[in-house]
Amino acid sequence: VSLIANVCFLIGCISPALARDVTSVYRMNVTFLAEGLQKQAFGDARNVTNLLHPVLPTYWHWGMSGICDTYYNNNATRCRRAFPPTQNILTIVEETLRDHLDGDQEQVISGIVSSWNETLSNLDPSVLRDKESQYGGVAKASVALAIIAIIHDCFIPVVYLVTSTGGRIASVGSSLLSIAAGTLAVQFMHDGVHGAVDTGENAGGSVIFLFIAAALRILFSGGDHYLDSTRNWHEESRQWNDEARWRQQELREQHEEYLRTARQQADWWQQARPVAQPDVQRPAPAPAPVPTNTVPATPAGIELLSKKEIGYLGEHHIYNWFADHAIPDWSYDQWTSKLRSFKQKFPAFNKPEKLYADFTYYDRSGRMRDALQAEGVLLPATNENNWRNGTTFHIEVKTTLADWDNIFFVSGNQVGLMQKYERESNHSYILARVYQARGRQIGIKWYLNPWSHHDLIFDGPDEKGDYTVTVIA
Repeated sequence: VSLIANVCFLIGCISPALARDVTSVYRMNVTFLAEGLQKQAFGDARNVTNLLHPVLPTYWHWGMSGICDTYYNNNATRCRRAFPPTQNILTIVEETLRDHLDGDQEQVISGIVSSWNETLSNLDPSVLRDKESQYGGVAKASVALAIIAIIHDCFIPVVYLVTSTGGRIASVGSSLLSIAAGTLAVQFMHDGVHGAVDTGENAGGSVIFLFIAAALRILFSGGDHYLDSTRNWHEESRQWNDEARWRQQELREQHEEYLRTARQQADWWQQARPVAQPDVQRPAPAPAPVPTNTVPATPAGIELLSKKEIGYLGEHHIYNWFADHAIPDWSYDQWTSKLRSFKQKFPAFNKPEKLYADFTYYDRSGRMRDALQAEGVLLPATNENNWRNGTTFHIEVKTTLADWDNIFFVSGNQVGLMQKYERESNHSYILARVYQARGRQIGIKWYLNPWSHHDLIFDGPDEKGDYTVTVIA
């Protein structure tokens, strides 16, 4: 809109199609002008009939590229191109008469021009004549600013592609140039005929359009920044809520780890106790030492980590697993989880996590398909058409420090993705269960279409929309 406004401002009154109130800088009622000049020159308008003639228009419209004669009685318009358009009244009157009268009416033309010349000669030079020289310079400056704004507009989309902040700054700068051009137009309007006689006319449509377009551009540039800030605030709030939920899940999983560790330790002490022989008197074994740690330690050692650290261990293992299998174009771009920048120097994942699994990969070559098939992950016969090049794999990682059959939790959003991609062609959703994540031999179990997988039992949702998953095999 701002670009169109600048162009309309520059080509105003260049032709009858671009005349009148839409593209003119200002207009002047010829009758009111004649009466006003007569009153200033002689104190009344008694001789105004000598200045008027039927061929003189109802209005003179001034644009940046010409002057137009507008006749409201027959809806006709005639324009004369000129830059900058003249403010000399005698020149305008004579050009208008000669455009409409034949050459044999030279005496009529001379009489009307003489009447106008007599009136203008009795005016104070400061009213009009002394300002004519200033008008041209200010008009050229206004046009120069409008042209610079148009050139500026052409480069703004390129700047936006590079940086949105730079694009907003460039957009505001272009708007300020347009406002400056319109301000100068209003100034030279008062330095010309419009400033000599007050006929109640205001700025024309092109100046008003210029200001409105510039104001809209500034408004939307600032509004875009405000919307970005609002989106960032909502994203940060969602991350805080996710962190709180992760912490609750972490406490639940730590509790399960604690119980499993206690059971493992009890089994180990039971197996390590010597068997008493009936014919040999042996002293009673010493009681088992009472552990002082919050979580009892087994001989192999169990280390409590935060939910975020445990999740990162599993996702990092899956990332390296596919990298070791030489998956083409495999990079951090396929790691669609915020944990990718937890301990790696990878760029942060800034898209909404609820729309993605932990890894998203479009398998153009079929190499991921082959790697998963080698691990025994096969699509059901009903979905064999999906098992081809062009499948998009969505891999969600669930990690535990214990064995694979430890319960785990999934969110309502994750269940929604499982159900969605189970029904869509060319998409496969796989749950990767990483277990013994701190052990020497980290294991992975793959579950294709986990929502309907016969080895997984989903219990839920709870009041927060989460599900508890029990692993059968």
